[in-house]
Amino acid sequence: MKLFLIFALVGLFGCVNSATKHVPPRSDLSKIKTICVEKFEPDGRDLHLLIANALGKFNYKASAADKCPDNVDAVLTYRDKWMWDITMYMISISMKLNDPDTGFPLAYGQALHTSLTRQTPRETIDEVLRNMFF
Repeated sequence: MKLFLIFALVGLFGCVNSATKHVPPRSDLSKIKTICVEKFEPDGRDLHLLIANALGKFNYKASAADKCPDNVDAVLTYRDKWMWDITMYMISISMKLNDPDTGFPLAYGQALHTSLTRQTPRETIDEVLRNMFF
């Protein structure tokens, strides 16, 4: 019986997934039309390009850059984390939408998918953006 409980607990931890968002009450995301995705320095997979492309599908004028210009409505930053389980997969990504002038956070979103609920980076990025904006 103890062995069964141990395997059940281990199995449950492999199935963890979550998605969260926070939009401060003062944020008015309806005014945002142009967004620059600032590349996360350690990112060697060019996720900033995937994020900008996904924002375009959600009808935002999006660009990706190492350093964003001032002439955008918002700057999106992100942090990704990868794990190994037979293959490398993205276990989590968090994104923060900031006012380009003040740095004030306009919205935050995060998704976590462990090995058994893993998604492609594109699917996870879409999930976070849908949660943040809709």
